[in-house]
Amino acid sequence: MVSVEGSTQFSESSTVVLRHLFHLALLSASTRIPEMRLPRLLILDGIEDGGMELERSYRLQEIIVEECSRFECDYQLIFSTSQISPKLENDAYVVARQFSENSRSLAIL
Repeated sequence: MVSVEGSTQFSESSTVVLRHLFHLALLSASTRIPEMRLPRLLILDGIEDGGMELERSYRLQEIIVEECSRFECDYQLIFSTSQISPKLENDAYVVARQFSENSRSLAIL
């Protein structure tokens, strides 16, 4: 059970944030505790699930990047989002090209 200030009932978007931050905390702990038997790999999908507002999604993405910038060992984190935070939209964080209605992931010729 997860409780925040005594509350155990959360909106769907808050549950999404909690889930992603919980997994990020596990990755973070694994980078600091050498004997922790958890791979230093995290894949987060559905960053903006649960009807999350765009600004909240952006902030979650930024929190993830801020936490990972503190790691002093090798790790890999992959997260997918349909709308990346403008602060993160650069070659340091984005792999490959953006997809859109006119530029789909599969190009059928």
